[in-house]
Amino acid sequence: MYFRQNFTSLTQGILGGLTWKQVIPSSLKAYANMAEKRHENNNVLDRVFGIVFLGTPHIEDASQLDINIVEAIVVTEEQASLPSNPRAITYGIPSNHENLCKIEIGGKLYEAIAQMIDAAVLKHKSFSITRVVTGALSSSGIESHQDTSQNCDSALLSIEPKQDCKTPSASAGHSSNFAYEVVPSTNQFETVQPKLRIPCFSVGSQTRKSPFFGRDDIFRSIDKSLLPESIPSPIDEELSRKSGNLKTFALCGAGGIGKTELASEYIFTRKDKYLAIFWVTAESRNVLLEDFARIAVELGLQEKSEARDLAEACELVKGWLCNPVKNAESPLSSPGNEISWLLVLDNVNDWGIVEDFWPTTGIGSILITSRDPLSRSHVFTAQNGLDLDPLSSSDSLKFLCAVSRTHFKGSSESAEAIAEWAGGLPLVISAIASTMSARNLTYDSMLALLEKNGFEAVSVDNKPQMRSVQDASVSIASMIGLAHLDECTQSLIYAISFMNPEGIHQKFLIDSSDRAQLPAFPKNHGELSHAQNKLQKASLIIFNELTHTIRMHRIYQDIVRESLSPEVRVKALLTALEIISEAWVYQPLEHRFNTARYEVCSAIFPHVDRIYHYYEEMFRSKKIKASEQAASLFNDAGWYCFERGVPHESKPFYRLAEGICRSLQQTSPTQKVAELLRECHNNQGSAANETNSPQESLRHNLIWLSLMRERKSSDGKQIIDYELGCAYNEVGVAYAMNNMYPLAIDSFKESISTYMSIPDYDEKWLGWPLPNIGMMYWIQGNHKLALKALHRMRNIYEAAYGRDDRQSFKTGKVLYGIGNVYLSLGDLEYALGYHFRALSQWSETLGRGHHRIGDVSHKIAQDLMGLGQFERAQEYLTQALRIFARRPHHRHEHARTTFKQGQLYLASGNVDKADQSFKAAHKQRQSLIPQDIRSWDELIEKDYDELVIFMSR
Repeated sequence: MYFRQNFTSLTQGILGGLTWKQVIPSSLKAYANMAEKRHENNNVLDRVFGIVFLGTPHIEDASQLDINIVEAIVVTEEQASLPSNPRAITYGIPSNHENLCKIEIGGKLYEAIAQMIDAAVLKHKSFSITRVVTGALSSSGIESHQDTSQNCDSALLSIEPKQDCKTPSASAGHSSNFAYEVVPSTNQFETVQPKLRIPCFSVGSQTRKSPFFGRDDIFRSIDKSLLPESIPSPIDEELSRKSGNLKTFALCGAGGIGKTELASEYIFTRKDKYLAIFWVTAESRNVLLEDFARIAVELGLQEKSEARDLAEACELVKGWLCNPVKNAESPLSSPGNEISWLLVLDNVNDWGIVEDFWPTTGIGSILITSRDPLSRSHVFTAQNGLDLDPLSSSDSLKFLCAVSRTHFKGSSESAEAIAEWAGGLPLVISAIASTMSARNLTYDSMLALLEKNGFEAVSVDNKPQMRSVQDASVSIASMIGLAHLDECTQSLIYAISFMNPEGIHQKFLIDSSDRAQLPAFPKNHGELSHAQNKLQKASLIIFNELTHTIRMHRIYQDIVRESLSPEVRVKALLTALEIISEAWVYQPLEHRFNTARYEVCSAIFPHVDRIYHYYEEMFRSKKIKASEQAASLFNDAGWYCFERGVPHESKPFYRLAEGICRSLQQTSPTQKVAELLRECHNNQGSAANETNSPQESLRHNLIWLSLMRERKSSDGKQIIDYELGCAYNEVGVAYAMNNMYPLAIDSFKESISTYMSIPDYDEKWLGWPLPNIGMMYWIQGNHKLALKALHRMRNIYEAAYGRDDRQSFKTGKVLYGIGNVYLSLGDLEYALGYHFRALSQWSETLGRGHHRIGDVSHKIAQDLMGLGQFERAQEYLTQALRIFARRPHHRHEHARTTFKQGQLYLASGNVDKADQSFKAAHKQRQSLIPQDIRSWDELIEKDYDELVIFMSR
């Protein structure tokens, strides 16, 4: 059984390097095919009728070999005179190559072979792979690091060729063509548990509203549904609560009725009831991603320097919500380790967005606020929640008195009538109180103003009744005093009504004030402070002194925008665009994938997202002209999404930027517009690559290259520059994605020659095309040229950045490619060493949840399977599957790794699970390629490899 489970490595050990590398891939090709095909061929040895043991003297002095191969069977008298190995047993038999396998059963040679197999089995069990490689290196006269660790991943050595001109010799552990250095590798998936920051109160820019009035009955209902069973309600200690794991409650109601304020008051008054409370804004997928990334850092699941991939951060938070521990090093069941948590999903308008962020299981509580009355009957809320009613007349009057800044004079009858006019909406009551305070009105004069100007329709029973905020937006705008504000203050509130209502930083508003489209926009800090104070006194904004950020109620934003004339609306939106564009950190083409800007852009991106939606709506309806600044911002914001691991979310930004550029080409073409249009196609091609859309990639990249070729210098010659080299490279990638390999290689070569013809040529520029051309050679089976290209690029990067480059993910691409070539050559230790280095480099530059980590985890699992390390291989396959499952556009990679999972089960002897995995992989593949009608047991590994982009294979 042990022999069967470790067939690959044992056969390698017994036959020796020459036979393994040159004979096994061809002569025993059936082995690979059987392992890839149906489970009927599960026992490979049952199908191998004989093995030819060739004489394989390895080197002149192999006395120090401490590996599986300690005997060499020399099968002819002539070979017996070769330089001897003291540990080798030589058998000379009169035979030729054709008759070599005719060994007499029970004879001397037969018994020797049996003993050698037994010895190899024992040694394979005893010696770690580290010692295999170390012994081979020692025999070459190279000092090695001794490591007796039994952990394959941490003990493996990376064998580092220093030259790149030739393919390594096929002899085991030795080559006359390379000098090697030994570099320890580490397992990036060794369990390094995060130091959680508990208690955690991660609520973004939320601040407690003061004063808050009433609603005790609502709080009782929420407590009954959400508080953990062991914790009494602050209102009623005898209150019984529903049992269960995940508890939910939905607060529904019209805008302005007080849902967010009520939820905010709840979290601040229940801080001692939960060890973790989180607040996220659920109106946009992009904002949710940023909020979950913030929680991942504040909870301690990631350090700020690691928080690069938004999808990874989201999965980390969801994973913790499902397993809410105080100490990550102990299981959930440990005494006192399970903690209570509360998640607030504010402003849920689209459940399709929220579903991707919903924890599948867990022991916690979720509070939802939504304008949609159906939210409380959603499958996630399980009919648990309520529609928030307006305040009663008596409560409205009490609330009016509570929020008043001064003691208003006038009759109680007038006060009661004003409360009736407000329709029980806390937002409107606050607006009335602010208006009375700002204009020094009494209850009587305020009532007279309402009766004169009108504010609400009167129902048939003559009782004032609020229809909706939208129906009365202009009236409410006058009620909250917009018309009475000075132009400077009006301009400020006009602009911020187009931004994200949470966390508008004061610094943004000052730094770009001189370019505002609104003429009266505050020009300096003094004017901004004046306008801000006016808005605060009118209760239209809230200013956080600690964070220097402004918050504005969404309803007020809606009211302000609706009150603007079309001309002013455009100027206000463009002013917001200019403010945010000035604050945004742009990334030039040659410096992409630099993570330094992420922290700043993370705070600004929700505003970009908001402005995008307003601009897109107005641009499509032709209510706003094309703006070069808008195209630049949306294009780069899309690339920011791409770099943060959510390429699918980048595409809408690119499409809008392209539409703006095409419009500008018709009206006011400039060199900058032409550059932006080219960049749009470049970005869309890259997004297509990452989302497995080969035809889309080819279309955009060919357009980009065409636009590049159209550029002419003053003397009429084609412009040759860095961007042209990039264009050729990306066209090559697109050709490769469409399996047009000769055209791909030609394009990569053209990219290289373009770079090299530029006067200020920098060798590091080859980091795009040179690894790609190496991968092309590898796919075509030209391992010699593949290694030459890849090692050349490795040397360039090491000379520039040192061996442990952590600046760009491109070094990881090179290491990954080298590992793949060695895997194809059968050098599993070399392959594993390089794949581990790629894993380490990508973990540092991209984060551990990036899809490239999934790619290299798949390959590490394949290396380990070849070495018989099935348990360790399973860990990496599980990690790869988890990463690919997070993103719908990585279904191709998920199908491929599911098939690899089936191979692992098959190699481990678990036929039933192997069948299940093969069938699951087939089902996924069929959904991607429905025209392929082959059954699951007709597919081989190549069919699944071809699903994914060449650089991920």
